[in-house]
Amino acid sequence: LSTRIHTKKEETNKIARELAKPSEESLLYDYALLCVNYGYILCFGTILPSSVILVFIITLFELHTDVYKFSRLLLRPQPMPSSGIGVWKTLFNIVTEFGLLVNSLMMFFATGDEGSEGDTWIDFIPEEYNIPPTLAKIYLALSVFVVLYIIRRILAAVIPNTAGWVLRMELKDQWNLAKQRNVATTAKKQG
Repeated sequence: LSTRIHTKKEETNKIARELAKPSEESLLYDYALLCVNYGYILCFGTILPSSVILVFIITLFELHTDVYKFSRLLLRPQPMPSSGIGVWKTLFNIVTEFGLLVNSLMMFFATGDEGSEGDTWIDFIPEEYNIPPTLAKIYLALSVFVVLYIIRRILAAVIPNTAGWVLRMELKDQWNLAKQRNVATTAKKQG
């Protein structure tokens, strides 16, 4: 009997300690950090490929600190239903398109010197056009950007935003809800 009382007191103390912890109200910092890391990888991953590994290590460290923070220091957050990540999706799309532009510009400005011999990107433009080398690089970079943007839009249209199993579960839930409503209205009419 004393063991049960002792464990109930311990459980009550544990709950009281949990409720006394401060809560984190916003996920703004977490999403902002993910967006910045994604931008680093997208914009500078082609120049310094080891930066991808560095960002991965930083993200793992952040994940472990979040686990410690939510399990030891803060009140555990209450799960809330959501249909998406809201405005962050738009921000990630903007960062993606900016990364496409930066990578296409870097492809032409970070490779090959104007005074060097050999194959450079400018050699693909016929000489009768008389385009200055810098302007030619900009034209080529914007052409690559447009092609990559079109490919991105095609892939976005082909690949669904929601997984098939999630759509099937939502349809099943809607079906069950409609079935329950029909049963309730039928019971009202009969009763």
